[in-house]
Amino acid sequence: AMFNSEVVRVEPDAIEVKNNIDGGKVKLKNDFVFALTGYHPDAELLHGCGARIDSETLAPEHNSGTLETSVPGLYVAGSMVAGKNNNKVFIENSRQHGKKII
Repeated sequence: AMFNSEVVRVEPDAIEVKNNIDGGKVKLKNDFVFALTGYHPDAELLHGCGARIDSETLAPEHNSGTLETSVPGLYVAGSMVAGKNNNKVFIENSRQHGKKII
């Protein structure tokens, strides 16, 4: 865990993380990036990537079979698929999200 930090850049094979205390940055290699944005959806990240977002629910437009958003190669999973209606997505009905994406 990297507390007091935020992702400032996403690349195809790495992310850059900034420490909000000392301003230091570190680059972490990865195969996949999962945007775990917390209980309330943070549509700003998806909007910044160009994904179409429902203005009322904050749910991103996505293909329910693949979970790909309106931006090719950008996927959503878990409660993020439902935006503000995250009470509709639970462990029981979102366990297959990873398999749909991969």
